[in-house]
Amino acid sequence: MLKPYLISVDMLLGINYPQINFVNGDNGNQINFNITNNNVVVDLTNLIVTITIEKSDSTTFVYGTTLINGQIVWNLDLASCSVLGTVIATVQVYEGTIRLTSNRFSYNVTGELGGNDVTTDDNYPVLTTLIAQVNTLLGTTGDTGLTGNQGEQGIQGIQGLTGLTGAKGDTGSQGIQGLTGETGATGEQGIQGLDGIQGTKGDTGAIGITGVGTTGLQGEQGIQGIKGDTGAQGIQGLTGATGTGTTGATGSQGIQGVIGLTGNTGLTGSQGIQGVIGVTGNTGLTGNTGSQGIQGIQGIQGIAPTLLTPVTITSATYLVASMSELLKFDCTSNAIVVSLPSASSYIGLSFTARKIDSINILTFNPNGTDTINGYATFIMQYKNSTAKFISDGSTWNLE
Repeated sequence: MLKPYLISVDMLLGINYPQINFVNGDNGNQINFNITNNNVVVDLTNLIVTITIEKSDSTTFVYGTTLINGQIVWNLDLASCSVLGTVIATVQVYEGTIRLTSNRFSYNVTGELGGNDVTTDDNYPVLTTLIAQVNTLLGTTGDTGLTGNQGEQGIQGIQGLTGLTGAKGDTGSQGIQGLTGETGATGEQGIQGLDGIQGTKGDTGAIGITGVGTTGLQGEQGIQGIKGDTGAQGIQGLTGATGTGTTGATGSQGIQGVIGLTGNTGLTGSQGIQGVIGVTGNTGLTGNTGSQGIQGIQGIQGIAPTLLTPVTITSATYLVASMSELLKFDCTSNAIVVSLPSASSYIGLSFTARKIDSINILTFNPNGTDTINGYATFIMQYKNSTAKFISDGSTWNLE
């Protein structure tokens, strides 16, 4: 059996809620929330909704919630009604790194009847007098009598029936994947080194002396051969008779005369002596190589996704010492208090926590002056509640 209230929360226009009264010690209190934004229904499927309360003793707590049929459900635990008086509360809605906080609402916590004992003191003189008179009538207390024999052990009571297993809670929505880190800008190209100074050109070698060699005498021209005699002309054939007579044969060509012998070629004169080759000038010095430009700073590499290794914790206290784990907390046997490390030691890193039972409370406390989403503590109450803790170097943020 529950004692449910319904609150309509519009993140822009305000909150509409009835007067809410709870009794200290009751454990069936519940508040349901319909959430809109400027009168438009908000789809809460991939969002995280938390409730922050401030009790009348100025202590603050943050509670997780459950999404059932499009409505946010908060089942109040005993701690949320442990201090009498008015409790101030707000609703926070997280979408990735964006957080919106509603206007405030409140509920009253009253004490149960007969829940406080009255202690007798000097403020009750009549009662004190009656007690004194009764003590006088009773006289001095006698010596304590001997202890009687121990009675027989009573029969063991029948074991109670095992309670029905509660319905399985809805699976928590998957956390939003972290943004991929931006690729660092390419460093500027280094300044080109100065050109080396060109070496001085060597002196041109002196021109060698031209050889004087004497031209050889031209050989005598050979004697021209004697021209051969022209052969005698052949005897002309007789003129054939007119008619069908045969033309006479052509006479043979005379024999060509013998060609005269060619004269011997004159001897070639000796070649003149070659002049001395001039000395080659020295090669100029090579200029110094310019210094290499400074290499641009490499861009920051995006954070690689880490593979989460599930670890189950059951001890009453636990110190988070690694950012590469999926921490599963089993509070079946006892409540668990988790201490977070300093956020400055894990800049940009994260870990994921999940509560795998529905019995006791799981509490997270930051280190020193660190906070969790701006608060001094964070509480997980329901089975399969999941939260991702991310360090920005000075505080822990929830995602």
